[in-house]
Amino acid sequence: MMKNIMCRLLMCTVCLLAVTACKKDGKPSDDTAKLTLDQYYAKRGDLCLYVGQFPVDISPRDLNPSIMEIMNDGLPAQLSALENAGLVGRNSTSVSAGGNFGAQMSVVRFTITDLGNKFFGTKPREAYAMGAWIDVNRPEFCYGKFVLDKVESITETEGKDGRKTAEVKYIVRTDGVAGWTSNKKIQDAFPEVKSLLKSVTVEVTKTLVPVDGNWKVED
Repeated sequence: MMKNIMCRLLMCTVCLLAVTACKKDGKPSDDTAKLTLDQYYAKRGDLCLYVGQFPVDISPRDLNPSIMEIMNDGLPAQLSALENAGLVGRNSTSVSAGGNFGAQMSVVRFTITDLGNKFFGTKPREAYAMGAWIDVNRPEFCYGKFVLDKVESITETEGKDGRKTAEVKYIVRTDGVAGWTSNKKIQDAFPEVKSLLKSVTVEVTKTLVPVDGNWKVED
């Protein structure tokens, strides 16, 4: 009798495992979604400013205060704001004007300071531009990070290839923001900084896809 009972228990266990293995929820749990997004933003959550490849040369005329007052978020204004925050410095020099006569023209050359080098570098990240999220990988001044604040909802969806995917709505918040972002000239020259620091949090929707038994943010 004991042998029969053990056999029945074994069969029940096997059936339960089979049912469990076949059952597919089609979406990650809250904890899994949080872990996936935490890992994603650990690598791609940097908040950065791009102004070009350094050194950057500007015509002295473009640095005229009356011109920058009109173009207060253009490149000259941005470089001047970064200079005001101590991240770049300037010096006057001459460069070739091109042509065959060896003519020279005067420029103001901006270079990165020791303080600026603490924030400057190349990091793969995701940036919001022109109404869409795009991947960027270029040398920039990074001033903080996006980190996951909370997951609002997870909805099972279906990808183009028929795979089960999950649409996740969540909130990210800024973290570790550098003090120089409070500089008024920085906020005037880089409106996205002012806007971001004012809102503090941003609502985001991403699709998670199953890859080799794990969930990943869809590229």
